[in-house]
Order: sequence, then C-alpha cells, then structure tokens
Amino acid sequence: MARTRRRFNIYNTYARAHSTAVQRGARRKVDRQQLYARNATAALRRMQSMQIENRVRPIRTRTRARETRLRSSELYTREQQPTSNATGRTSERNQDSLIKLLPAQQLLYIALFLARSLAFF
Repeated sequence: MARTRRRFNIYNTYARAHSTAVQRGARRKVDRQQLYARNATAALRRMQSMQIENRVRPIRTRTRARETRLRSSELYTREQQPTSNATGRTSERNQDSLIKLLPAQQLLYIALFLARSLAFF
C-alpha cells in the first residue's frame, strides 16, 4: 500500500513539475510572440516614418516648383494675350502656346492629386 502511494507521489511530483515546465514554455512562447509583434510594429512604424521623410516631401517640393514654373508661364501667356492683328485674327504662335499649356496643367493637377493622396498612406 505504502509502495503504491509512494509511486503515486513520485508520479505526482513529476506531473506537477512537467505541468509547470509546460506552462513556463507556453509563457515563453507567448512572450516571444509578443516580442516579435512589438519588433514588427516598431519596424513598420520606422518604415512609415522614413517613407514620409523620404518620399512625400520631395514630391511636394518638386510639384510646387513645377506649379510655380507653370504659374509664371501662365502669367507670361496672359501678358502676351493673343494679339489681334489688322485682320482681326489672333496671332497663331501665342494661341498655340496657350493650347499647349492646358494639357500640362491637367497633368500637373493630376500629379498634385496623386501626391496628396499618397501622403495619407
């Protein structure tokens, strides 16, 4: 009787030790996963901040520079409004420059819109 009880106690201590070891392992696993998650989120945040630093600002400055350039050319074409000559026709060269400006403006506004929408991601 005593022998079986002793055997049972030994088994109990082993089982108890084993269960604590399993729990410890599980705890370690959870800790490891949390650490990985923390590192991943930190890395993601770093990448996003770098993206914001590197990508968005230069795009904006470039488009702004282009915009001012276009604005100055717009003013130039406005100053040189198609002058009507003696026959009442507008001079072709000035009209042509005005026509050329419009698609460029469209492209500029599309580029600006894209830059702004990308800035939010």
